[in-house]
Amino acid sequence: MSYAVTVDTCRREGTPELDPLQRAGVIHLLREGLDAVEAIEGKEGGIVEITDHFIGVHPEGALLKVFVDAPSLEDAEAAIEAVIGEILEHTETLAGGSIQRCEVELHLDSAKESLEAADGPDAPASDPAVRAATHHKTSPDAARSPH
Repeated sequence: MSYAVTVDTCRREGTPELDPLQRAGVIHLLREGLDAVEAIEGKEGGIVEITDHFIGVHPEGALLKVFVDAPSLEDAEAAIEAVIGEILEHTETLAGGSIQRCEVELHLDSAKESLEAADGPDAPASDPAVRAATHHKTSPDAARSPH
């Protein structure tokens, strides 16, 4: 299933706002990092593929929309959060930046389709609020990254 993952990042605390030249550099670095990733293995061994992305940068950080094909909404969010986290951590210019939000926003029809696609013994709860709470409790990065 295809998902659009929205990621908000912010600059390292205590650093000045990004000027126009720095913003252009941040776009380049994020694009380069995302373009280097073909696929990410999800928790259950499913593959998450990045199909497209849009990057906007402002004085405080970046806003990304990353389009993926993933077996589940949770795999999409976890994979992109991990990839962006790695890019922020391993790119000197972006080091110390943080992820403020990483989530899929679904329209009602897409949410129903996603819930129906997640079938089986380990399927998440059908209630989106319970599903989100469960995902955040089990996510290995839940304590590290605020959502």
